[in-house]
Amino acid sequence: MAVTDQKIHRDAKSAIERLVVAITTAISQADVLAFSFVPGHSFEIVQAQCYCRTEAGVVTSDVKIQTVSALNAVLAYNTATRVDGVLAAALAARRGSATDAINVHFTSDGSGVLTNGFVVVSYRAVPLNGDVATE
Repeated sequence: MAVTDQKIHRDAKSAIERLVVAITTAISQADVLAFSFVPGHSFEIVQAQCYCRTEAGVVTSDVKIQTVSALNAVLAYNTATRVDGVLAAALAARRGSATDAINVHFTSDGSGVLTNGFVVVSYRAVPLNGDVATE
């Protein structure tokens, strides 16, 4: 059953859920699934961020719906700095169905490790008030 509430505006902060994923890395990993979550309703990813206390080498994360990235480019960690991701331009890349999973992946180079690494994925149910039915 679809989640439909035309009384909640699509930009309402109360409509946003956050998924916080701890990233535990190992060196020389490529596109490793760190966490998978199925919201259970149609959704749209509205923001993705990463943070780590310290970083060595190069570590990146990606947020995918099933196997398609919801980001324009991967999240690149930077020591003690919150990094905001740039979402994919295509709406279809940012939206998922009730059975789709939000998957958080990471990649590390030969010396890539993090201390206290996290990815925060913000998503909301669709459709809500203000959504165009044909989007």
